[in-house]
Amino acid sequence: MNSELTKAEIEKVQMPIKLIKRLFGPAVKELGELIADWPRSWRLRNLLAIQERLERKLRQKGIDRDKLHNLSLSIGLPMLEKASYQEDPFLQEKWANLMATGIQKGTDLHVTFVGILNRMNRLDCEVLEYVCEEGVSHYDYNKQQFTIKPDVKYNQLQTTFREKLVYISIDNLQSLGIIQRTRDPRLIAADISELEFVIPSVLGINL
Repeated sequence: MNSELTKAEIEKVQMPIKLIKRLFGPAVKELGELIADWPRSWRLRNLLAIQERLERKLRQKGIDRDKLHNLSLSIGLPMLEKASYQEDPFLQEKWANLMATGIQKGTDLHVTFVGILNRMNRLDCEVLEYVCEEGVSHYDYNKQQFTIKPDVKYNQLQTTFREKLVYISIDNLQSLGIIQRTRDPRLIAADISELEFVIPSVLGINL
């Protein structure tokens, strides 16, 4: 990939700077020359895309700018660093979601979420979305209450994501603690995989 940016793109360098200021506020002064390393890198394009997605999400939610707060550098810096490597629009959307959550007042973003998302590829995110959509029958975002139903069979995931290495994603998501594999003792089947269900964990639902 050509690492050189066009003149027009270089002129947009203020956009990721705006993103940085949005996340850190006055603490941005402590970043020194870190910002200066980005303008001539392909990572700038990624941050520009994420910046646009973040601003769109805030507009769509009608969030008052006074109801936003700044991230601490201990959370925000790792988030920016890892997000800047994402070229996939689907994954950029996930990072924008995480940023939007982090800067909303009344939310509590743990650095763990940054590390988890960084270890997920597109298929991992797609599998987690599917498991959450099919495996949660009710979710109250205000009270953070949800009801999990064991409706997603392991075999069902393999069929849904045909010809993809879904079993690797399931193992990865399980190792990250965001899904769980369980069995229904009431069922009897010759193939043990027919007994296995995949359900989201509390961490997975919140992510």
